Amino acid sequence: MVVAKSDPGDNFEIIGPVSGSDGFGCGMLTGFHGSFERATTTLRNKVFAMGGSYAQIVAITEPHSNVDCYDNEFSIRATAYKKVRDMPSPTPILNTGEEGMTKKLRELKKLMDDGVLSSKEYEIQKAKLLEKGF
Repeated sequence: MVVAKSDPGDNFEIIGPVSGSDGFGCGMLTGFHGSFERATTTLRNKVFAMGGSYAQIVAITEPHSNVDCYDNEFSIRATAYKKVRDMPSPTPILNTGEEGMTKKLRELKKLMDDGVLSSKEYEIQKAKLLEKGF
C-alpha cells in the first residue's frame, strides 16, 4: 500500500476520496497531539478496506493554532486508487541514432526546399544537429 503525492501509473483506477486523521481536542490539557505517521496508518487502513493499493495525497492539515485554541488534529486527504493491471503502459522509445538523424536531416532539407529556411539557416541547423548527434 503506497501513500504518495505523485500520480499513480496508468495501471491504476480511481476508487474515490479518502481521509485519515490523528489527534483530537483543543490544547495540550484537553486533547491528543496528532502525527503524520498515525494519520498515514489510518489512511492506509481505509484505502485497503476500499480495495485500493495507492493513495495520492491531495492535502495535509497539521496541528495548528486556532482562534480559540490549538487544534491537535493531523489530517490527510487523498484519492484512493486500485491496481487494474500489473504493469503500466510501456513508455515509447524515442527515435534516436542514425535513423532519427537521417529523418531530421531530411526534414531540414525539406524546409529549405520549401523556402521556409534559407540555405544559410539550413547549414546552421544542420551543423547544430550533427554536433548534438541527434
